[in-house]
Amino acid sequence: MSVSGGGRAAAVLNNKIYFAGGFYSNGLFAPYPATGRFPATVDIYDLVTSAWSTMQLSEGREGLSATTAGGKIYFAGGLSNQLSSSNKIDIYNGNDATWSVITISQA
Repeated sequence: MSVSGGGRAAAVLNNKIYFAGGFYSNGLFAPYPATGRFPATVDIYDLVTSAWSTMQLSEGREGLSATTAGGKIYFAGGLSNQLSSSNKIDIYNGNDATWSVITISQA
C-alpha cells in the first residue's frame, strides 16, 4: 500500500480490491483519535496482474465504510481531516471508471 496505517475501508469489484482512506502518522500507526493525516488515497490491487495503482477520494477520512452494488463502489462517512463526521459518499463506477460524490443530510 502507498502508506501504512489503519481505519481503511475495503471493497472488491471487477477482480480488483480497493482500500480507501485510513489514518497514519509519519508512517506509523497513530492512537485513536488519529493525530496524523487522513489520506484521500484509494490503493487498488489488481488480482489478475498483481499490480498496484491509486486513485483519490473527494476528501481524506478514516473509519469510512464501503460496499458494492450494481457495478459501483460506495465509500461512505467516516471522520474527516477536520475531525468531524463526513456526510460525503464517494461513488466509483467500475463500468466506466468515473467518480461522483453525493452528500447526505446527516453525517
